[in-house]
Amino acid sequence: METLFQQQLSLAELDCFKVARIIEQHRNKLVLLSEQGQLNLVVPANSEQVCVGDWVLFDQTEKFIRVLHRMSTFQRKARGSKITTQLIATNIDSLMIVCSLNNDFNLNRIERYLAIFSDCQRSAS
Repeated sequence: METLFQQQLSLAELDCFKVARIIEQHRNKLVLLSEQGQLNLVVPANSEQVCVGDWVLFDQTEKFIRVLHRMSTFQRKARGSKITTQLIATNIDSLMIVCSLNNDFNLNRIERYLAIFSDCQRSAS
């Protein structure tokens, strides 16, 4: 775990809870990677919004405690007419955009992805 995230934990939290990073997100569960290996965690409906890349705290019974503050957020406008955002990933260090060179190649789409990532980098500063 990076120092930035370790600094967000008290000594009591380090003793009582485990820390892991979200590597997959599904409707009602998260797949986490921790020092102990990979595990599944059910997230209560009333918890804060989490995303792939987040560092989270959980207890011995694998109950979700909280999300650590994010270094960066990669997000886009959510579908529909609402003015909400959809999280794509958090705590991103680097990005690689891969695009097929078939008939679906679209330079505007690549520029849009680069603009989203640029916004992500600015919000982290």
